[in-house]
Amino acid sequence: MATEIVMPKLGLTMLEGIILKWKKSEGDLIKKTDILYEIETDKVVTEVEAGVDGILKKIIVKEGIKEPVGTIVAIITDIDEEIPDKFNNDRDLEIPKKLKTIYGKENNGINIYKKKLGSPAVRKLAMENNIDLKFISGSGPAGRIIKEDIVNYIKQKNKKIFIKKQEKYIPIKGIRKIVSDRVSKSSRETASVTLMVESDFSKIKNLKEKIKLIIGRELKIKLSYTDFIIWAVSQTLERHPNINVSFENNNIRFNSNINLGIAVDIKDGLLVPVIKNANKKTFVELVKARFELVEKARNGDVCFDDLQDNTFTITNMGMLGIDYFTPIINLPEVATLGVGSIKDKIIVEKHNNFSIKPIIHLSLTFDHRLIDGVPAARFLRDLIDTINNPEKLEEIQ
Repeated sequence: MATEIVMPKLGLTMLEGIILKWKKSEGDLIKKTDILYEIETDKVVTEVEAGVDGILKKIIVKEGIKEPVGTIVAIITDIDEEIPDKFNNDRDLEIPKKLKTIYGKENNGINIYKKKLGSPAVRKLAMENNIDLKFISGSGPAGRIIKEDIVNYIKQKNKKIFIKKQEKYIPIKGIRKIVSDRVSKSSRETASVTLMVESDFSKIKNLKEKIKLIIGRELKIKLSYTDFIIWAVSQTLERHPNINVSFENNNIRFNSNINLGIAVDIKDGLLVPVIKNANKKTFVELVKARFELVEKARNGDVCFDDLQDNTFTITNMGMLGIDYFTPIINLPEVATLGVGSIKDKIIVEKHNNFSIKPIIHLSLTFDHRLIDGVPAARFLRDLIDTINNPEKLEEIQ
């Protein structure tokens, strides 16, 4: 039975995707749990399993091509099955964008196509170098692909990364391209304004020292100052529903859930996994959720759902010594909090007394199309008050 492999819909908002890399070549024996290809969406690069056993008989959508959800990208057949006639001609590559299963014809003859691809050694060399044999013209007898064809193709392929005047050029792709596209879109479409404030962090710092051993024993997790910011933001957003909104089709969407995105630096760019219903979680649950999502992002295990439904984002650069910065709004949100460094400062108190206190630096970037300056300032002021009065967390001791 021939099966059409289609561009999957990985989330409610996904409309199209790009196949970055085929992990298998035409003629390969496929198991349903094998990774068939890598797909790039507007959120993330993820691997897609074949879903069926058989032979990858034809790759229809080539690498780097953007196609809508439901587009047929490949055909997998039984081992001795011919490919359905409608896929044999080049003109049939523009296939209707629909999802269905095709039943092919039985074939008890020799698999001529597989023979044309070359010997097992040639196929192994191609697989080791992630080469799709359909792109190679064979120079052997009857068009058979030989080792020299593979070697020459590798030399040509390597020219895509070249050095000119001792400068290295590589294509923008994968996570880096997703980040590039999303921040460019945000910059074009939002009217960004940033407010910057300082806040006394003494009580949070003291509380962290008191409970870090408890959290460590219970969860085997190192407590972070970010955990307290996540808690404070989730509590404050409950009192400011006009900040927990999204821009959707020229409408203001008031989000019923508070879903906090946490910006995570990874090798190839930036991911923003989302803590769902953050305001309904206990502090311990928030710590656990933050740790698990960050670990998944850094280990490359984050799934598409982990990156969906964000309503507000927190990004922390304080560990790098940055005091203030202007975060890019993470669409479709309309506000993002930048967390800066914590530094000891001399504070003038009553009667000209002085004290040294840890001060945290915060930057709130918001979209002025939906949020005015005063409501944004009120939210930021309330957030500072929450940070200064973390009494609700005392129960953890």
